Amino acid sequence: MTSKKEKILKGVHKLRKSSKEGEREFYESLANDPKAKEKLQKYVTKWSDLYSLSFIEFLALFAAVAGIDTVLEKAAKHSEPLNIKESFLDQMKDFELSTDALESQMGTDEARKTLTSFIMALHFNVKALAHRNRTICDMVEQVRTRVERYEEIIFEAVSIDPSVITNAEIAEYISRWTSERNTVKLGKLSKAIVGKYPIGSRTVGLDDYRFMIAALEDIDGTVTVESVYEMNQLLKLITEGKDIGAAMQKHLYRRSKDARTSNA
Repeated sequence: MTSKKEKILKGVHKLRKSSKEGEREFYESLANDPKAKEKLQKYVTKWSDLYSLSFIEFLALFAAVAGIDTVLEKAAKHSEPLNIKESFLDQMKDFELSTDALESQMGTDEARKTLTSFIMALHFNVKALAHRNRTICDMVEQVRTRVERYEEIIFEAVSIDPSVITNAEIAEYISRWTSERNTVKLGKLSKAIVGKYPIGSRTVGLDDYRFMIAALEDIDGTVTVESVYEMNQLLKLITEGKDIGAAMQKHLYRRSKDARTSNA
């Protein structure tokens, strides 16, 4: 593994850990600080319709909304893919989200509501990537195009972000099940809403591992047991005491058999 690839993987992993720490602090604040909950209620609105965008379209809009477009423009000046990723990660070290550009268009409160919606959608898209090897944007697209067992994908998405049920495309299915009194589908949906989707369960604690495999795949174009093992040695994603080789082979086998997995 080249030093540049090591640097990029470490940078992605650091961003991942930082986002998880931010998530933990966010929910702790909501649980312990009434003012934080009041502030959240002021700025949180519906974000599920953003899932109807392709993930590339979503990221492009998020970049504009969050002021990251200038970061991407500088990174895009490089010709080599690894150099583009390296430049992006270097710039993101000191980057802070801003609503300055939006506020000139819609006012402070609306700008903050818009940015909050995009942040929430990004959070759950990344969580879905770690859980299901594809984003919720990808899942909604797969439901739209009716891939194999597409209705099951609805339950997968809802188990990650219950607000998916308010997405117009997904709500159409729920309305149909309601009118049909389809207790089987509605029963699965109720379990998914509280995070108890029963099919294709994933081992708790391996989200970072699965997420970083997706990052490695984006860099290399493919992944092997050898390349994943090398990355694990660098980042220590699977702790000692686990059968690392078996865990890697099992996960890569599952990925290869999941025809619905998106590499977008």
